[in-house]
Amino acid sequence: MLALLAWMAGAAPVPAWVEEGARSWETRARVEAVLDNGLRVVVVPRGRVPWCGMATVVPGGATTDPPGRSGLAHLAEHLLFESGGGAGPRSDAHAEALGLRSNAFTLGDYTVLVEEFSPAVLREAVAVHAARLARLEFTDADLAREKRVVADERRFRVEEPPLAAADEGVVARLWGAHAFGRPVLGWPAEVAAIAPAEVRAWASAHLEPGRSVLVLAGAVDPAEALPVLRAAMTSWRPATVLPGAPRPGPPPGPVDARLSVMRGRAGAVVWGARAAALGSPGEAVDRVLARLLDGDAAARLPDPPSPGPGTEFHTEYRPQAHHGDLVITAQAPEPGHADLVEAHLAAVLAALADGGPAPGALDAARGYVVTSLQKEVGWHVGLAERLAVDTALLGRPGAHAARQRDVWGVRSLDVRRRAEALRQPGALARVAVVAGEPP
Repeated sequence: MLALLAWMAGAAPVPAWVEEGARSWETRARVEAVLDNGLRVVVVPRGRVPWCGMATVVPGGATTDPPGRSGLAHLAEHLLFESGGGAGPRSDAHAEALGLRSNAFTLGDYTVLVEEFSPAVLREAVAVHAARLARLEFTDADLAREKRVVADERRFRVEEPPLAAADEGVVARLWGAHAFGRPVLGWPAEVAAIAPAEVRAWASAHLEPGRSVLVLAGAVDPAEALPVLRAAMTSWRPATVLPGAPRPGPPPGPVDARLSVMRGRAGAVVWGARAAALGSPGEAVDRVLARLLDGDAAARLPDPPSPGPGTEFHTEYRPQAHHGDLVITAQAPEPGHADLVEAHLAAVLAALADGGPAPGALDAARGYVVTSLQKEVGWHVGLAERLAVDTALLGRPGAHAARQRDVWGVRSLDVRRRAEALRQPGALARVAVVAGEPP
């Protein structure tokens, strides 16, 4: 009888391959230190491949943009790579001569600066990393150029892809005027109005070593790497003293669930729901549900109404430190398919809420998500990013191990409850895209 109840709830023992992946994260050797400027550094010796990944996570992203200045954090991230016309360690020529592969990205809750390099240039690579974070060096001409770069980025990431603008619109409708609804790239008119002094003020408030974490992973000896990090990274001095990372206030009221219609190059319906944050109890459930709602996985569920020929479903769970978004896209080639895909999603959610996924579908979804989580940390730079994010934002370096076990612990009952919540009025924001040029 107990076995039957466990099967009905979807409970299952953690398989050996999941447990091995979690334990390998928990038992991985690492050495930690806190520098004089408050920066927490973690060195993870890993493998014999002569390559390193280094990531610094700063807990300041789009949610820290002042009202009316969306895109400020992202613009500041771009300016980390400027040298103010100089030829020192910040210059592109110097980084290229070292064979450095540098990147940075901004999300809602944080900004990440990444370097990949040979251990033979460890000292020089750390010096470049430190110079970028220690202070912004840009001219008015640099700022004007990066604004144009951001405008181009917005064009090919948001305005030109057939459904990206609808995706952005759904997130804006989910959160309204709340900080969670601000686009990372910013609204064009607000980005254009950002002044040099505003960028420097944001950097002084948020590029803080005492709230940041640096992780170095790869073919390094911690006994050699820590003195290098200590010597270079202490040049990054705190500009202000703040009690803790600023956090947005509580979410707004109900979701604006009214159907919004926009023109685009392809017909579609895009839904969005407020999702669980990193490290929260609902994170694992939302990861599994997103997989169950995704195209081929949804085909394993009881037969719903046809969404129409050629319709493709895609579901994505996007967690942040303080919130998350669950975005479902149904690309429908024919204008008349909007009602069909609405009915299809409603039927899929009803099937999940009423009977839950079949054991085979649940196992497949959990296995897919755990495998994806393990792949995230399969290379040095991925490991450095994940460990830095979990340490800086959650204060839990071992969160990735718990994340894998939690995903396998998701039960059919958990999925049913979450699906039922998404069926409630006001749970989903909706944007319909009608193919065709704007009038």
